[in-house]
Amino acid sequence: MIARNAKWLAVALLVTGYTVMGAPRAARADLVLEGIITKFGDGTITVFASDNNLDTAQAPSGAVILTDTNLAPGIITLAPGPITGLPGYMVDSSTSFTFKSVGTNILSTNTLAITNNTGAAVTTNIAVGDNDFLGPILGYNASASSTFVGASGSTYQVQYYADPSNTQPLFGQTPGVPPVIGGTKFADSGVLPVVGPAASPGYDSGFVPVAISGNYANTERVIFTLVNGGTIVSRGQTDISTAVPEPSVTAMLGVAGLFGLGCRTIRRRRSAA
Repeated sequence: MIARNAKWLAVALLVTGYTVMGAPRAARADLVLEGIITKFGDGTITVFASDNNLDTAQAPSGAVILTDTNLAPGIITLAPGPITGLPGYMVDSSTSFTFKSVGTNILSTNTLAITNNTGAAVTTNIAVGDNDFLGPILGYNASASSTFVGASGSTYQVQYYADPSNTQPLFGQTPGVPPVIGGTKFADSGVLPVVGPAASPGYDSGFVPVAISGNYANTERVIFTLVNGGTIVSRGQTDISTAVPEPSVTAMLGVAGLFGLGCRTIRRRRSAA
């Protein structure tokens, strides 16, 4: 009995290992961050960053180029400090990244802290996107979290987009205009109010069916208005797609399931006898 159980454990591990390791995946393209930051009563600036700042020529004319300090592909780590042209608006290390594994495509962005001491409310409307996420997929789960300190009266909103045309998102937008994102918006938290001296508005979409047959572009947007003197900390935003199983994996799982069902039936008959 022990030997038989060990054999089926080995089969299960083999199937699981194939599912996790799988075949080689497509290389990613260029992770891009683009958006606008508006201080009420004092105009708008456009910001832009890309992997290793290799694509700054694609930035909107007149955009403030945010320095990417991380040399790893697929990661943007913004140099902490004030945003040029907006004294008092301080970013304490903002990171965006993508990574891909079998059965899962994940786009995630996070911000450790942003403080507004400009003297007026500031609205930030930025998007982070990449293409060559691997299809086909069945749908998404999207989520977000944040904490506002000393920021009662602020607002927070997150949006998620998928583009089956697999077009590199965000390059070359119009200065002073929020990024135009291709594809379909598959999830939107709506505007979440910040109430009280400390609040943690969050969002969870649950599973959202989005059928895409091939590789695709993926983009996340965050829009928040931060009152003067307020800070947003530990902001995170993630979406995870559910891939269509590889035909070979589906077949293997089906065979394993049928074999297991057969063994269960045999045991039941022996017990009855």
